[in-house]
Amino acid sequence: MTPRLVRVAAAVVVAAFFFVSSQATAQDDRGGNGQDDRRSLDLGVSGVGISIGDSRRWTGLRLNFRDSRLEEANGINATIWGPYKGGAGRVNGLALGLPATGASSLSGLGVGIFGFGVERSFTGIGVAGVGMGGGGDMKGVMVAGIGMGGGGNISGISIAGLGMGGGGDLNGIAIGGLGAGMGGNLTGVFVAGLGAGGGGNVRGIGVGGLGLGAGGSLTGIAVGGLGVGAGGSAKGLLVGGLGAGVGGDLTGIGLGQAERTRWGGVVGVGVEYGFAPNWTAGIEYDYIFRQSDDTVFSTPRFAPLVTTVTTHTSTDISMVTGRISYKFGGYGYGGGPARY
Repeated sequence: MTPRLVRVAAAVVVAAFFFVSSQATAQDDRGGNGQDDRRSLDLGVSGVGISIGDSRRWTGLRLNFRDSRLEEANGINATIWGPYKGGAGRVNGLALGLPATGASSLSGLGVGIFGFGVERSFTGIGVAGVGMGGGGDMKGVMVAGIGMGGGGNISGISIAGLGMGGGGDLNGIAIGGLGAGMGGNLTGVFVAGLGAGGGGNVRGIGVGGLGLGAGGSLTGIAVGGLGVGAGGSAKGLLVGGLGAGVGGDLTGIGLGQAERTRWGGVVGVGVEYGFAPNWTAGIEYDYIFRQSDDTVFSTPRFAPLVTTVTTHTSTDISMVTGRISYKFGGYGYGGGPARY
């Protein structure tokens, strides 16, 4: 290689190094708070391109171990761990956790092998191997292997292997392997392996393996393996394996089944007569008795004239049975073969 070519190549390398270094310095200078200007290696122009490290604002691909001063990332923000306290920023695009990540607010797609957290609001699609959570409202499609929750309202489709919940209202579809609950109203479809409930009104279709409850009114279809209840009125269909009850008026169908042991017995007498070979006729009388039961029903609509109604249930049964029987291959005449 000639000396001239060597000098040209060296100049190109120095220029490239100066370009990368100047971009990293310019990115940190925009922060304006005097922090270390070597916390990220930025390959791009005007904050667009590839950033490796703890850059403040970036558009494109941003790779960092753990955010401590992020303001905004547009594009892909991939981290190994969740942000430090006060270090989360806005992410518009893909927040990728390898295995965990986080943001102050996220609009787009959130994916975490372990999970991700959002301090304020989340809008988009979230998938977490273990769990996800938000301090504010969460909107979109959210799927978590174990659990998911939001401090505010939840709208869309929420599915969690163990449980899901929120401090506000639910609008949409919520499925929890064990439980699903909200502090406010529930509107939509909610299914839980053990129990589902809302602190406010419940409207839609709700199914709880053990029970389903509403702190307010209940409208729609509610099914609980053991029981269904509402603190207010109920309209629609209520089905509880053991019981169903409401604190107010019930309009529709309410079903509750209860079981308990009751003692009883049977006494009988009868006679049977053989009137022809292999033929008999008989009559029998049986008396079946069982412990009686008293049930008290409240009648608030007729108060103060009538406050309760008591019913006495007796299940004693007198039964008379008549029968004619034929016996195959039985007795014959004089011990010989049977004649027909």
